[in-house]
Amino acid sequence: MSSNYGQKPPLRVDTAPPASEKTPNAKLIATPPTTPIASSSGTECGSVSPRFDAKITSHVAAARRRALFETPPSPFGTCTEDIERGTRVRLGCGAWAEVVRGTLSSPFGKAIVAIKQPCYPGADKILRQEAGVLSYITNTAPKDSIVRFLGFDAVHSTIVMEHVSGTTLAQFSRESRLRRADRGGTTASRSEPVIGLHEWLDIAKQLADTFVHLKGIGVVHGDVTWHNVLMKETPTGSGVRLNPVVIDFSSGHLEVDGYSPAAVSATTTAFCSPELLEAHIRRPSTPPLGSTDKPMEEDHGPISTFASDLYGLAMTLLSSAIGSEVYENAGRHGGIYARQGQPLEWVRNGDSFLIVGVRSVVSKTLSGCFGRIAEKRIGVEELRDRIVQHSEGSM
Repeated sequence: MSSNYGQKPPLRVDTAPPASEKTPNAKLIATPPTTPIASSSGTECGSVSPRFDAKITSHVAAARRRALFETPPSPFGTCTEDIERGTRVRLGCGAWAEVVRGTLSSPFGKAIVAIKQPCYPGADKILRQEAGVLSYITNTAPKDSIVRFLGFDAVHSTIVMEHVSGTTLAQFSRESRLRRADRGGTTASRSEPVIGLHEWLDIAKQLADTFVHLKGIGVVHGDVTWHNVLMKETPTGSGVRLNPVVIDFSSGHLEVDGYSPAAVSATTTAFCSPELLEAHIRRPSTPPLGSTDKPMEEDHGPISTFASDLYGLAMTLLSSAIGSEVYENAGRHGGIYARQGQPLEWVRNGDSFLIVGVRSVVSKTLSGCFGRIAEKRIGVEELRDRIVQHSEGSM
């Protein structure tokens, strides 16, 4: 599907459609055709870059504020779930919702999509918030490395997104580690990331670019892990390039002056920054013991930030370099070590110590991204610059 979805013509089919929408077993989602999701100013906003001029900055800020209160637009067409052998085609499941494959049909044709629907009580509000974030990104400053929003069914609290075929970064890295273990190799080869140094730097550069972009348009992801990155294969003249696509913004929020976002709805301990983990532990606050007691200041829970996103991104890159989660062998004590905020030191004491030696590219790249104090971490822009420098040096 084209990255210009939403502009006229709003739909282009480049995938073979699954079973017809008339399949009797298909569950129909009520999403009446509406105006295409992109506004008339979508072309101008789509050209947004990190170097905003004053006019674009003002426009983006206004769009971000509107996204807090407006209901995200419906899909342009009718969406049905795909049924194979009498069952739905399940693509994944998270803390609040599950994702199944579906078909979006419109006067312009059909396209395979991913449908995210609530599967737990209270998930409706979470998905509504996620739809608002994704709608804002797609309509204001879309990027190929961020999953594309195609519509929100307010009746069923269902999000329709582009279907990204491919494995997760987690699975890709784990399989790479197993293949390297079977091959063996020299000390020099074992000091490189399990997916290969060139591949690691390429993926790291693309992900860093993505989070620089998100920061530039005021979006906090909230749950950056290697499980929330899909590896999309893109044909090139010399073969295939792996392009990471960031998904699952259910813990995300928009940075708007004067607005206090909701607490993080779900986190992944192994990738979570120490300050978010500590905030989880501090909750709930102690209630007053009597009618004359003053209640303690209400703790609204952990709020993710650009600094916590950077931490999660660095943990994602570190995990992809070693082919496993950092605290995977720590058992029930993993949370304790995670709160210390020193993952590089932890890995240096394990089997993957060669990959994170003090002079290794991985360590030089990720140094300064961790630590217990968020304000002392580098910015994602500096991380991207480091990756670029190491990429040029490895060529």
